[in-house]
Amino acid sequence: MTKQTSAPKRKHSPAATSKPWLVFDTETTGIWHKHEPVGVVQVAAILFDENGNEIEEFISLVHPERSIPLDASSIHGIRDKDVKNAPSRREVAKALRPLFKRARFVVAHNAPFDAYAADWLGISHESWVCTMGMTHSLVGGKWPRLDEAAEVCSIEFDPDLMHDAAYDARIAAQIYLSLKADGVDDHGGFWR
Repeated sequence: MTKQTSAPKRKHSPAATSKPWLVFDTETTGIWHKHEPVGVVQVAAILFDENGNEIEEFISLVHPERSIPLDASSIHGIRDKDVKNAPSRREVAKALRPLFKRARFVVAHNAPFDAYAADWLGISHESWVCTMGMTHSLVGGKWPRLDEAAEVCSIEFDPDLMHDAAYDARIAAQIYLSLKADGVDDHGGFWR
């Protein structure tokens, strides 16, 4: 499976009335552990205006600086050959940094995981909203997977597209917008 790299794309003019927010998702070589080095293999960052309209995106494969274990490839479908000539984390960070700087906050389904991925890339943000945290109480106190959070929010979800950073980011954005429309407080999802 080959996933494409894209330059930042502007959808339409950003809203002038408030600062936009960003949704961020990554695919990696594994789970973040202090004893196990992990690298990012794909990123998606999509900037939204206050009305939930996409205004800019950056989607890219990333060279993870290590080989991708088969168990990780079996989840997201990205293999070593797919990232062989992908941009370095430094190049990806250079493209992502302006989006992170423009955002009031960053939404991610598992914010601690994606914040570690952002740190690995060399970027950060002080305000993260975790849709997993926001939906935690809605699914009986468990930490829901993205598909489970989408289901509780009545969002169509295609399991065949799951674990593509761009698809997952857009689903996380829909979850966030659905929860906000239903009056769910995002403070339960703030992280950092």
